[in-house]
Amino acid sequence: MSFGGDTDDLTNPFEVRLGNYVDLDLDDGVVGIKALRAIRSEGATRQLLGVILENQPRHPGHPVWYDVHKNGSKVGHMTNGVWSFRRRTMVGFVLVSTDVQVGDSVEVLRNGNWDAGTICDLPFPK
Repeated sequence: MSFGGDTDDLTNPFEVRLGNYVDLDLDDGVVGIKALRAIRSEGATRQLLGVILENQPRHPGHPVWYDVHKNGSKVGHMTNGVWSFRRRTMVGFVLVSTDVQVGDSVEVLRNGNWDAGTICDLPFPK
């Protein structure tokens, strides 16, 4: 994970699969530990998954977070993308609502165009 590329100031480790590396048994005086405990207890509201875009031509990756929509409603962001030689299309990470499930169809608004995609688990399936 990279700050700015995959995460930002509003992202917590439980959303991006790093919760196993958080020591919640630290002293209460540690900055942010109470907030992390609350997030762990209540559950994250977003999750990191993959997206496979359909029939996309090869182009460079992107440093911009693009809106992800499901059934016409915004559910999160595509945080980065790259050309997949194996799949012959663009793939990327999405930081989306926990309501989004593997296999869901989504639309990504990239550069003014709606690109259809399918949510997948990580690591990307073969």
